[in-house]
Amino acid sequence: MSGVFRRGNLHVKISKTFAQKAKVFVFRYTIVADDRNLWRFYMTMVAACHFDDGAVVIADSRVTWEKPVGKVFSDTAQKIIPIAPKVALAFAGDVLLATVIANKIKAEIKKHKRSRIPSVIASHLPRAAKFCFKQYQKEYEKRTGKKYCVSFILGGVEHNGETALWVCESPAFVLQSLRRGFAVVGSGNVVSSYLQQKYTELINQHLVLKNRADELLTGLENELKKYGVDSVGGLFQTILLSKEGIAPLNYGFFDVDPEVGGSSKEMRFENGKWVQKDLATGSNIQLLSPYAILQSEPISRQFYDYDSPLGNKQKYRWHLNYFITCLKVNRDFEMTEFEGVMTQIGAYYFPREVPILASIGPWGSNGDHKIEFYLSQDSQRMLIYNEIVNLRYMPEQQEFDFMLKLKIEKPGPVFLDCYVGEQFLGRRALYFDIVEKPVVKNQDEFIKFQQEVERQLIGKHQKCSDPELSERLAILEYFVICEKFEAPKCRYRFIREPKAIYWKSYPLRYRATIATGIRLSQGEHKITIDLVNVANRQRTEIGNIVVSPVSDCLMVPIEGDLIAGIPSKGLYFFNIYLDGKFIGSTLLPFEDDNPSYSYTLRDSDIQRVNSGELLALTKRSMQKSDIIE
Repeated sequence: MSGVFRRGNLHVKISKTFAQKAKVFVFRYTIVADDRNLWRFYMTMVAACHFDDGAVVIADSRVTWEKPVGKVFSDTAQKIIPIAPKVALAFAGDVLLATVIANKIKAEIKKHKRSRIPSVIASHLPRAAKFCFKQYQKEYEKRTGKKYCVSFILGGVEHNGETALWVCESPAFVLQSLRRGFAVVGSGNVVSSYLQQKYTELINQHLVLKNRADELLTGLENELKKYGVDSVGGLFQTILLSKEGIAPLNYGFFDVDPEVGGSSKEMRFENGKWVQKDLATGSNIQLLSPYAILQSEPISRQFYDYDSPLGNKQKYRWHLNYFITCLKVNRDFEMTEFEGVMTQIGAYYFPREVPILASIGPWGSNGDHKIEFYLSQDSQRMLIYNEIVNLRYMPEQQEFDFMLKLKIEKPGPVFLDCYVGEQFLGRRALYFDIVEKPVVKNQDEFIKFQQEVERQLIGKHQKCSDPELSERLAILEYFVICEKFEAPKCRYRFIREPKAIYWKSYPLRYRATIATGIRLSQGEHKITIDLVNVANRQRTEIGNIVVSPVSDCLMVPIEGDLIAGIPSKGLYFFNIYLDGKFIGSTLLPFEDDNPSYSYTLRDSDIQRVNSGELLALTKRSMQKSDIIE
């Protein structure tokens, strides 16, 4: 059997003869080339981590064609290839040399089926690699005068369910068993320090293998951006090795900043092939086998670059679902309740210290960030509280409660601002005034006293103004999707807030209550709520209302049942606009029985979805009680 690879003016003819008794393969190479025009084609980064419950192997998808006059990058390379049942070989380095070695191993496996055991294949790999590398040196390097290299990570699942990883690299090809730990080969090895730190972090967390892989993918991309290695690119192809076997990991990312149109891309394993998909444009790039790469032309097909951000500074962004001041918060998977909601407060004397609970619900960038609260009165602004908090699981909403002590010097309007990092998050307009001690004879008289005090406080607060609204369109106090909203005396109840929706087959007419509290300048304004597909940013209006506030210090509450037409599975923003301009957003995944963007389902719940039930995962729900109709 023979074949010819053509690359520019390079022709490599490979013929195979088999020495049956010795059970080895002999490769003869004939190379004819014009050395001045030789293309060099090589692959880049492969990384692997081995945990107690399995292993993760990750490779980028870029192949670099290098010539004296420059480079051509193509994000089309399949770098993790199956070579036997439950065995995969990942490689970085020269494509032709890697292909020859991989083919030699595959041919031996095909001829001797008993050698399909991962440990047996691993024992054969160094011998086959050394033999091919030696032939390569004699012919190829002799003509080009250049040194070439190749590195392998071999992964497999043994008959007893144990996962195994091995690493070997040219020129010695010393086989190293990776029992627990990590390895990275290729030009992307700049991520070694990150992997060492991240591996230690992951083994101390109680995560399933898929979640560990998700965290590795995010971290690897961010780390590569720091260095801007141009030979590493394309989306990551990833496999999980566990006692069940080898499984490809589909993954993707969305730009979840609702204020701008961002990129949305994913890598999926479909019909035995890795496919990179641009969800915004609908274009696809299928990865090519090493053999197909050698036969293809050096055409630039860059799908995704790990660009280094300006000054290596990351832009953080958060969005607010609520900022409420109250006395107490009650939370479970059925309801979020705020008791003793504070806006106007009466007291018998000033100055005084007023304890208050500030509850915020932001979503946005992950990581450790500083939360700060500032108190403003009579043009004087003071930092009254700060704390470092950890925001995780982007883009899920996070919830924080802070007990603050407000030092109120005198009656009048007071403003409480909240910042995350340097970003303004929300602002509460409060009003304090002196009230006389009541002289009442019974409960009815006391209730009348309370009502009269409340009326007076609201009337005085209404006459105040918020200087911040001269700089901002509006200020949200809450913007929440739920099944039902209740606002009895000094209480807010958001009942059954969904974290994800599950439906068998789209389109879906989804009905929900959207509760909004907003402060804005006086005059007539139109408020609009749109459904926006995160992937392609297609926008559909689902509701609007015209409001005319009487004061920019008093919140305008808006509540309504809306029906959103969900055309397909995916992530969706529910955005709110004031006079056509964006002021807030919340995000909700819509899934089927095979979730891609949120949490997996129990088998019993999968059956319910298949039978046609609409299920919702509620906030703060546990696995044993996470699904409601």
